[in-house]
Amino acid sequence: LSNGTIIEHDTPQNLAKKVTKAELILTYEKDPKQALEYLQGRSILYEQRHPSQLIIQTQEQDIPRIIFDISKTGLWMNDITINKPTLEDFFLQISRDTNGTP
Repeated sequence: LSNGTIIEHDTPQNLAKKVTKAELILTYEKDPKQALEYLQGRSILYEQRHPSQLIIQTQEQDIPRIIFDISKTGLWMNDITINKPTLEDFFLQISRDTNGTP
């Protein structure tokens, strides 16, 4: 709803799919130096909260390529977590779009 007008009508799952960004969390058994070099070389946004963990913000469609390319560096991934967009993410995006906030 925006000013009393329905602006999107669909199932919760389909609305959440309209948000294309996702979070990829990779945990390594040792220092992920090669993964950092890969991400930096491609200007992919990431955060390193722990020495062996990378949190990557990317388009959901790019996740398989990122995992495949980083795995080719020889790093051993202990854990892969993908946080896909939720219905809340959709509403936040719509709210920003209708308020003119990027």
